[in-house]
Amino acid sequence: MCVCNNNVAKEGAVALAAVMQSCPLSHIDISDCQLNAASVAPICSAAKEGQARSLILARNRIGEEGTGHVESVLQNGNLRELSVSNTALAASFTVALAAALAKSSCSLTKVWMNGIDFGHSEAEALAAALAGNVTLKRLELNRLNSGTAVHQPIIAALKRNLTCDVFGLAGVGKDGWAEQRQRLRAFEESDFGRIAPDDVINLIWKEMGSHPFLMPRRLKPE
Repeated sequence: MCVCNNNVAKEGAVALAAVMQSCPLSHIDISDCQLNAASVAPICSAAKEGQARSLILARNRIGEEGTGHVESVLQNGNLRELSVSNTALAASFTVALAAALAKSSCSLTKVWMNGIDFGHSEAEALAAALAGNVTLKRLELNRLNSGTAVHQPIIAALKRNLTCDVFGLAGVGKDGWAEQRQRLRAFEESDFGRIAPDDVINLIWKEMGSHPFLMPRRLKPE
């Protein structure tokens, strides 16, 4: 269901929430609907208990007051995709997302949170979750005001996460590198990779496009 680019007031949000509760909707796009903290509350309450696999809330004026409502949606085990880009959520959302990703029951595969800023402690929490998560395939963090130093824990966590591409962080690159990491790590751990001299492996990594955080564990960046 898509109701994007509409002015959804609180009354409309209540009606929309009722539809979400009565119908097994798999995709809900409520982007660009001028939602605020009050109007997003019934929608998030319905999404928390519903069957939706995709919830798009991007470019709404939810703000810090509505952050808690959005965080509650992360408790839905059916949810696969969530977009909260440019909604002015508080940094606590990053911590809540990290807690969700750290659970073995997590089913999230794609999260868009462009423009949602966070600090070093939130980055540390997200990094710890990413290091052990195996479900998330795409995380977008474009248009952040936080500096490169804040992003370093997340970049370091990608050394241990071979399935998730993170977009938007300084030094990661616009195309992501999950596929390359998987291919190169598989080679390093293969029978040939384990016995090959370091200079041979190093040459192969250079030819395939190495980057400091893509380097094998046994080699150091130049």
